[in-house]
Amino acid sequence: MSDLKSKIAIIGIGQCGSQIARQFDLLNYNTFYINSSIADFPDGIEDDTKFLINGAKGCAKDRQKAIDYGVGSFDEILDRIDNRYPLSSIYYVINSLGGGTGAGLTPLLLDIASSKNPNKKYNAVIVLPHDDESLLAHDNAKETLKQIIDIQDKLYSIHLLSNNKRKDFLEINKEFSMLLDGIIDHKSHSEKGNIDDEETEQLITDTGFSVMLEFEDDDFKVGLAKSIKNSIYADWNNDSRYLGMILNDYHEKNEVIKEVENEFGIPLTDFTTFNGESNKIIATGISFNKAILRNINDNIKEKMQKKQVIQEQKGIQDEEMEEVNLSSLMTKKKPVKKNSNVNVMKDLDSILNKYKKK
Repeated sequence: MSDLKSKIAIIGIGQCGSQIARQFDLLNYNTFYINSSIADFPDGIEDDTKFLINGAKGCAKDRQKAIDYGVGSFDEILDRIDNRYPLSSIYYVINSLGGGTGAGLTPLLLDIASSKNPNKKYNAVIVLPHDDESLLAHDNAKETLKQIIDIQDKLYSIHLLSNNKRKDFLEINKEFSMLLDGIIDHKSHSEKGNIDDEETEQLITDTGFSVMLEFEDDDFKVGLAKSIKNSIYADWNNDSRYLGMILNDYHEKNEVIKEVENEFGIPLTDFTTFNGESNKIIATGISFNKAILRNINDNIKEKMQKKQVIQEQKGIQDEEMEEVNLSSLMTKKKPVKKNSNVNVMKDLDSILNKYKKK
């Protein structure tokens, strides 16, 4: 294991995050798994890399339930990770934006962890739902993505993947792990240029959004266009800060750099080496593409309008459908019985105390 690779810990939250983390586990990375249901842990992982949220029995895509379940467990989660991987200083926290456990826990966990451990670097890997996924999945994605953007100044690299890019979502998990491993653990040495561990760490922890590509085509321009079209990433802006390129030996940097800059913008600088196998590109420091949130909102609006049409066809009148808060359409929570021993104020105080300076 390279020195850089040993500094990295991959944290999978929820079912999707855990599945992606498992792919890194198979590549010998340090991995840790957080879930609200024991059924969401992948097979074959070590018990001391699992954290089952206390008292949880799954979240059924309810983000608030995930937050409520885990609000008292964050210190324990962080302690477990630190004890398991005491030398790790770079973290990839992975989750689906459309789920319950990952969507609910990830922004808060990142917020707390980055504040508590300012000397450690926290990256986020987040996955957009497919356009055909449920109304609730898209509402979760909208709220979670907004929370991630709100704490972006506390984070380092953010990778935004999209389930629209593959029919089989599991393909995305493997592709992402292979792309990142190809950048982190490359063993390229060339008289024409090298990327050392310090430069690689700069690339993988640059603040902003990052995109990675890989292709083997002899014709660089054709291969680049094809890899962009087939990329597992959501659409990105072309304003990257740094570029990293691991190129086939027969390419010359000055012949390909303009093609890359056309797609990712002109960087402050690039780090380039050659390995004779494939072309790998990482573009970092990219600004958030606001069109992504607009597309999510448009998808939600379209689904709500379809829901209204169906209800009207069945004789259900709801003239205010477009103004309905999605949470009001979910299963109503049972009211607390009058003789309940739950002390609401005490619970509220305990939650607030977690965020007070000690």
